[in-house]
Amino acid sequence: MTKLVSLKDWLESRFEKPPSLRTARRWCEKQEIPAKKIGRDWFVDPTKEMQQSGNKSVDDLVNNVLKAS
Repeated sequence: MTKLVSLKDWLESRFEKPPSLRTARRWCEKQEIPAKKIGRDWFVDPTKEMQQSGNKSVDDLVNNVLKAS
């Protein structure tokens, strides 16, 4: 099982000048980053985040192909 990282910690480790927490929460809500809401807080799965291409259509296609096989 992958260790989840708090959204704030993920932002600080991923960006030199991190965006606001509000912006990052919006990314989570729109599923632009692999995050899970636990209670009021968001947590990022860094392993899944590193596997994303940055293009949601491509990621969806790859995931569908992998599920089918």
